[in-house]
Amino acid sequence: MMLKIVVFSVLLWTIECSRILGIFPTPDVNHFLLGSQLIEALAKNGHQVTMVSPFTPEWRNENLTSVEIKQEMELETGKFSKFTDNINMNFISSTTKLYGEAYETTEALLSDPTFQLLLQSGQKYDLIIAEYFMNEALFGLSSHFNAPIILLSPLPTSSLMNELFANPAPSAFIPNILSGHTGIMGFGGRLHNFFCNVFNKHYKYYVALPKQEKLLNKYINRGASIHEAIEDISLVLLNSHSSITEPVPHTPNMVEIGGMHIQSPKPLPEDLDHFLRKASGVVYFALNSALKSSVLGRDKVVDILRGFRMFAKLSVVWNLDVDEDIGEVPENVMIVGEISHQDILAQENVVAFITDGNLLRIFEAVYYKKPIVGVPLIEDQKSNIARAVQDGYGVELPFAEMSGYRLFESIMEVLKNGRYSFNVRQKSKLLKDQLVSPLKTAVFWTEYVIRHGGARHFQSPGVYLPIFKRHLIDIIIVLTIIDIILFLIFYYIFKHIIHLAKRKYKERKNRSYQQMDRDNDKE
Repeated sequence: MMLKIVVFSVLLWTIECSRILGIFPTPDVNHFLLGSQLIEALAKNGHQVTMVSPFTPEWRNENLTSVEIKQEMELETGKFSKFTDNINMNFISSTTKLYGEAYETTEALLSDPTFQLLLQSGQKYDLIIAEYFMNEALFGLSSHFNAPIILLSPLPTSSLMNELFANPAPSAFIPNILSGHTGIMGFGGRLHNFFCNVFNKHYKYYVALPKQEKLLNKYINRGASIHEAIEDISLVLLNSHSSITEPVPHTPNMVEIGGMHIQSPKPLPEDLDHFLRKASGVVYFALNSALKSSVLGRDKVVDILRGFRMFAKLSVVWNLDVDEDIGEVPENVMIVGEISHQDILAQENVVAFITDGNLLRIFEAVYYKKPIVGVPLIEDQKSNIARAVQDGYGVELPFAEMSGYRLFESIMEVLKNGRYSFNVRQKSKLLKDQLVSPLKTAVFWTEYVIRHGGARHFQSPGVYLPIFKRHLIDIIIVLTIIDIILFLIFYYIFKHIIHLAKRKYKERKNRSYQQMDRDNDKE
């Protein structure tokens, strides 16, 4: 009995004292928020965690070592904030731009002297958690540190990752995340979605992955193969839940943890709390965490404020970084800078949410039962808003059409038509009805991988197949060759039969003429 207790204690101590390296390089605060939540939970569980990111977490824990990556990453933060460049892009432009930004961000991380010191430190880790955002070069960290690796995706499973992990994704009903479609598509939508997936697949394999492999060889493991690095992935944590995102197939090593970032609300600043308490109803307006008034332009800001004046009994909280004169702000409008969206959405008298459709904001809106007006800025947000419209808890307002009056109209639609509030309440029930919370799910599977030294047993066998075998291209080629051979055989047989038939016909015809000639001669 004592031996069992000792063994159990040793195993427990091993799990609690695991050393974890978390890498979240994308200079997007929403991506960081997701990773920070998981790292904090692991630190509270007793794990020694090192977190690499352009941001520093607000929370503190004696088990946390924070490594802040700066230098060129600061330039990337500026690039990512210029979201208006993406609004009118087509699928091809959006896809190539996204892969390009991911490449630059990955190289900025790997070339950073601080990160290089970490790579060369000889430090030992029991697990690596890496944000996945088309940064496949980071997969090589698994073999470099000789530790299993888990990916944390800020997106649901999509064409950006399905091919890597051999996750089935028929174009007929699984939309490309950048296509703007939902799972219910007509002929035109399915045709467009098919070509989007074909383009993405070819671009990823023949352009993006070779570039990532060069980064892997240059900065991590010289001579390493990107495809072998993909085989090292133990688990993928997905920011999705079938109540909100598309219900799609997942391989066993894909786990949904959508809503993991949602926390208990914290007290609001005194002035904001007072503004909310005195209002009979509040609309929260937040398009982008880094949105500056100068990006929208003074005329647009003034026009929007003019529209907000039209609300007779409603007040508006606008999350906006004011960096230029915007004129007089109406009494029923309060402009706030950097603040937690969750803390505002958790307030009972917030009645609607104007959002860009960022997936974290969608989860928060549904969790706190707020119908939405979606003003998508980039392609994946268009898909998120399209799903909200399809599910009946939101309306879409294209950014190009956004004006004060159109915002007023849209808000009145979601407030006066009770179906939006009803549907979002139903969605909220579905999201919350889980055996354990998404954060506990993420922590369990993270510690599962630590306990077992990886989770390759969850991988699809398709991961180990080259793309031509995975898609049965070799079988299709062989069958095509057989079909061609059979066609040629039947063609030549038929041709020979026709030739014989013609020859016999000519012979009979000639004999007939000869007989006629003989008959004529006798006469």
